[in-house]
Amino acid sequence: MTVVVAVGGHAIAGSDRTAERLAIRKTAAEIGTAIGSTRLVLVHGNGPQVGRLLPADHSIDELDVAVAQTQGELGYLFAEALAAVGIEAVGLLTRVVVPRDTGPPVKPIGSGRVLVPSPRPCGVVEIDAIRTLALTNHVVVGGGGGVPVVEDNGIRTPVSAVVDKDWTAALIATAIEAERLLFITNVDAVLDGAGNSISSLDVDAADDLAASGIAAAGSMGPKVASAAYFSRKTGCEAIITCPGQLASAMAGAAGTSVSRQEAPV
Repeated sequence: MTVVVAVGGHAIAGSDRTAERLAIRKTAAEIGTAIGSTRLVLVHGNGPQVGRLLPADHSIDELDVAVAQTQGELGYLFAEALAAVGIEAVGLLTRVVVPRDTGPPVKPIGSGRVLVPSPRPCGVVEIDAIRTLALTNHVVVGGGGGVPVVEDNGIRTPVSAVVDKDWTAALIATAIEAERLLFITNVDAVLDGAGNSISSLDVDAADDLAASGIAAAGSMGPKVASAAYFSRKTGCEAIITCPGQLASAMAGAAGTSVSRQEAPV
């Protein structure tokens, strides 16, 4: 069994790298307890780390390099933290293909909160390598959603944008036929319009919730929508939960479960 886990940036953020190491160790330990002998593919956020690498003038001309650098940094820290709880993992630099029209600047990054485009990914360049690695290894991939590139006649060109790691996680989970997709965020479940926790959603209800704006476009919305995408494509369950609830969520006792009832499309 393979589980793809998408770890939100808030779960591993800290005031400095020492604090981030501790947060990553804590997250890795909980993941190790929750998944047991299950094969793990881990995707993670990188917002604070990319922000540290932006130049003083907030230029985003080399944003692709900053995303790649933080993939290496956090991939290393996660690999070490997972090894400490008996899970030997390999980190892989990941690029994702995005549309040439990356859309308007909507995603704030860095301490200056510079707005950059955040296009939805439509493919993962290294997906064959990820699929092969996942058969025999635990893998850390897709950091920060991956380095966004556009493709034209086989030539890939990086773009100054950031990709939502939840969509990348859903793409990867679908492509490698993972049996479960788990999102770790800063709330214990998806909330309805009245602020009440939702324990389960079918894929149509999840899509409706994401489209309604109740699940915020910049945070919970992509999780709900990408969970529905994964479940609709695979027939498998996606779960949205928070640190401290992973084992309970895997057992069906916490978080929000997203699943489908109709045949896959």
